[in-house]
Amino acid sequence: MRDGLVTVEVRHGDVTLAGRLDRRSAVDLAGRLAGQVSGVVRVTNAIAYDADDTISDPRQVMPVA
Repeated sequence: MRDGLVTVEVRHGDVTLAGRLDRRSAVDLAGRLAGQVSGVVRVTNAIAYDADDTISDPRQVMPVA
């Protein structure tokens, strides 16, 4: 798996992130970073991911359809 494409749409301080990344942690990071940009009032994170790497037990990391 490799990181994919993310699109960003901004309207009046509302940011919408869409696309697909390989890891859930990358999706979460993208949302947090977008929220730290000056002028952003709301972030809608609609990025999909292939694997949930936020699970504590690495044997439980499962692909997400």
